[in-house]
Amino acid sequence: MSSIKFALMLMACGMATSFEFHKDCEPKDATVIELTGAPLAVRVWVPERSDDEILRLFIIDGNLAFTNIHISETVVEIENKGQHREIHILEEYNKTIPHGWTEFQVTVDRKFRVFVPAIQQTIVDEDDFVEADTLHIQGKQVTVNCFTSLTQWKVALGSPASVPLAGLGPHHFALYSRKAFVPSLKVGSQRLHLHWDPELKAVSASTSNPQPLPAFTLHNFTLKCEQIPQNWKCDVMWENGGHEPLVDSVLLKEVDSLSFAATDKIDYVVQYTHKDQETTLEEKLPGKSENGAGEEDDKRPDDVDGWLIPFFWGCLALSVAVFAVIIQMESLFRRLAKYRKERNREKTCSAEYMKCNQERKQKERRSTEYRICKQEIKEDVRSSRAIRNIQRKSHPCSITAASRRTPTGYIHSFQRRSEPITYRDLKENDEQENPDRQQDSG
Repeated sequence: MSSIKFALMLMACGMATSFEFHKDCEPKDATVIELTGAPLAVRVWVPERSDDEILRLFIIDGNLAFTNIHISETVVEIENKGQHREIHILEEYNKTIPHGWTEFQVTVDRKFRVFVPAIQQTIVDEDDFVEADTLHIQGKQVTVNCFTSLTQWKVALGSPASVPLAGLGPHHFALYSRKAFVPSLKVGSQRLHLHWDPELKAVSASTSNPQPLPAFTLHNFTLKCEQIPQNWKCDVMWENGGHEPLVDSVLLKEVDSLSFAATDKIDYVVQYTHKDQETTLEEKLPGKSENGAGEEDDKRPDDVDGWLIPFFWGCLALSVAVFAVIIQMESLFRRLAKYRKERNREKTCSAEYMKCNQERKQKERRSTEYRICKQEIKEDVRSSRAIRNIQRKSHPCSITAASRRTPTGYIHSFQRRSEPITYRDLKENDEQENPDRQQDSG
């Protein structure tokens, strides 16, 4: 029974881990990456109509030599400073970096290169004379080496998450937690509390019997917006097996972000899927472009949707295999215990047999001694004098009780003596008892 419980725990664990949180896909405003010479996939949020800095890349070594790169929508500024050189470069692109989630490929290996797949242009290509081990990256919602079309945020009490939006959508996001939870969703300036409706068995923002959203379940939603006179109308849809029932609708002046907050102490994860970026950075980049973008790195899964279900079934199959192994091991242990018990029983029976055999041999020895003594008594009882002599001389088979007549003969109680008696001793005793008979015979 314990093995069945353990297997069920493993299967529950497999179901729980079917959702995976990618640490590399959690955006930050600043991060430090160790340089290995391999290309770095950097994803950053580019605000609309902004002349501010989009991305900043900075390296420095122990000799205080550094390279500082400032990237904006149309211009890149490069600062190089070493012991014997100082360079300041300001260059414009042929195209403007688009608004929204934008990806960059950064390579620091003898050359400092930055390639932008969205405009198919290498915006930085400089010699790297800085012997640095780390790269400092700053920007808005920066992720490094997130090789999926996902971006994930952790939401906790007092630590909300903001998901920037570009365009009308549809925008696909999902919520997940290991405990039942009640997320708070803010669209523009209007806030919605998402609950579980037990009667409709669906997610709702207005229900008479609100319940927390179930745990260990990936709750998928879609935000669809359309422009109406003087406003935007946005619908929050719950994805349920191909159906998208309406959760709630809001009217907004502007749609630029989604904000998520926790209403209690239960944390949860927000997952945003970039449907307009189905391919990963490596698929967009050539193996080695004409402008020297570098070689392609190892292939990685392009979307968690492609391997999430196989991963779940793999965990389930692994759980079943572990369960089967546990059953086999339990059966083996039972057979081993039974074998040990039988061996102990054989040892016990063997010891008892040896003891019984020894007792049997002792009885046989006593029986042999009894027969010898009985034979000697039969020889000696021919004469009453001999019997008396036997009593006096302590014959080894001396009579200790009077003989009595029974239907089967004489029965004697005797005791084995240690010193034997000979016929000569019997004759001498007989002469001492009957000296007159000895003279007559003479």
